[in-house]
This record gives sequence, structure tokens and C-alpha cells, in this order.
Amino acid sequence: MLHALHAAPGEAVARAVDLKDVAGLVNGPGVLWVDLEDPTEEEAAILSSVFRFHPLAIEDCVAETNHAKVDDYGDYVYLVVHGVKRPDQRGPLDTEEVDFFLGRAVVVTYHTVPVKVIEEVRRRCLEVPNAMRAADFLVHAILDRLVDSYVTKMEALDAEIDALEQRLFRRNLVGRAVLNEIFALKKEVLQLKRVVNPQREVMNRFARREFGVVSVEAAPHFRDVFDHVYRVSEMVESFRDVVTSAMETYLTVVANRTNEVMKVLTVLSAVLMSASLLAGIYGMNFTVLPGKDWPGGFWASIGLMAAVSGVMVAYFRTRRWI
Repeated sequence: MLHALHAAPGEAVARAVDLKDVAGLVNGPGVLWVDLEDPTEEEAAILSSVFRFHPLAIEDCVAETNHAKVDDYGDYVYLVVHGVKRPDQRGPLDTEEVDFFLGRAVVVTYHTVPVKVIEEVRRRCLEVPNAMRAADFLVHAILDRLVDSYVTKMEALDAEIDALEQRLFRRNLVGRAVLNEIFALKKEVLQLKRVVNPQREVMNRFARREFGVVSVEAAPHFRDVFDHVYRVSEMVESFRDVVTSAMETYLTVVANRTNEVMKVLTVLSAVLMSASLLAGIYGMNFTVLPGKDWPGGFWASIGLMAAVSGVMVAYFRTRRWI
């Protein structure tokens, strides 16, 4: 599907144009934005036939790229960034790739799935005056919203980590369930790091105006986007430390509870061992044992066992072993 908008000089808002009109507007006045959403072969062919983009850039655009990148081709730059699908929901991280071709008066976006941010910016260009006043400002508007999706995701992840930390100290801790949750969070944080860190470097290059298609007026806006990405990157590093600490806390809690159980079992074994010793002695086949022929000898033995066990329990308590 192809969506094309054109903002001519003097017009307040952009207007939609058809595929057949795109070729005539490429080198004309105004700003042209062509959005390719899961395009057909005919629609995707305009990347080479109409815009004359470099074959390597087109190849990277059509293929799936797992990390952000930017290539300078002089008259335009090719940019790959990733947003977050459903950033306000908990669960595995799901990213969406958006490819950009940014020229001085032309913007081409390419994505294989519907992107909510693209739809929002396109609707804004049709309703808000001067929303497409320049190509670099249009790219900034899209990038700014894509980065905001990471901020929303980090807030949801922060709440999830807080809930996990509270569960770690509950008495009804479910070992395998909590352990699986920690591993899932750790995997998600590492995936965020692999996605966000390359985008931080890309945004930094735009903020420094390394490319001629970025105007002086747009540079401060790209610096603001870079600040947001940098903050997200720092939060990712912090979350990685928190998840690692949660893993260590979990192992410590499990070890402490295991020690408590072993201490109780050890004390019970020591207490019962004295009774077992007396029972073993009286079970020997010797006739010289005291009380052998006494009718109350059995109960005297039971009383002796209870007394010895009580003394041992009292001694353990004085030593604060139990």
C-alpha cells in the first residue's frame, strides 16, 4: 500500500497524491512524503525507477535489518530505526522496523507492517498547518514518536521489575515461576540494549549535523531526540543491573531458606539421636542392663529419653542455634 502526501509552497496543509503523480513531484517545489506499507512490486519499484536510490540502499531497505544504521549518499541519507509495538503492554519485546530515505525535499518511508506512529504523523500532516514544512522536520516528527515508544516500554518494564522485587521476599515464593520471570526480564533487557544502543549512535550523528540534508534549524530537534534515546539507553543499563541484582537476591533468598530448613532438620536429628542411642543400648542382648527385670523399666527408659532430649533442646536455645 502506498500513501503519498505533498505540501506545496503556500499551502497550509498537505494533500494526498496518487502513485502516477509521484514522479512529477520528485524534483518539484514543496515537500513530498511517500510511505510504502507492505508495498506491491509495482509500488516498491519506484525506489529505483522514480527516486533513483542506490541499489545497496534498496537491498537493505527491502531486507530485514536487526540494528539501526545510517548511510550517507550525498543528496540523501538512508536510515533504519526500530520502534516498539504495543509499548504500554507487558510481555516480550516486539519491535517494528522503519526504513527512511531523507532528501532535501523528499522523504520515503518503508515498513512491512502497519506502524501506528506513521499513521499519526500522516493524519497530523493532513490536519495541522505547516506540519510538513520541511523534510528533515517530518523525519524528526516520526523519530520523536518512535523513541517515545521506548520510554513507554521502559515505564512498563520498570513496574514489572518492581513487582518482581516485591515477590522475591514473600513466604509463598514459587521458585521456578519467579526464576523463569527473572530470565525473561533479563532477556528482554538485553534485547532492548541491542536495539537502543545503535540507535543512540545514529541519533547522535543527526544531532551533530553530519549530513547535509539536516538543516541548522532542525539540528536542535534531533538533539532532543538523541537526549531521549540516551536516557532510554541509561535506563536499560540500570535495569540490567537491577535484574542481575534480582537474580542474586533470589539465589540468596533460596539459599537462606535452604539453610533454615537444614538447621531445623539438623536440630531434630540431634535431639532424636539421643533417644535412638538409649533405645539402641537397651536393645542389646546383655543381662547386666539396669532395670532389666523391673516392670516399670520401659516407662523409665521413655522418661530418660524425654529428659535427655529436653536438656539438648534447652542447650540449643541457650546457644541460639534454634
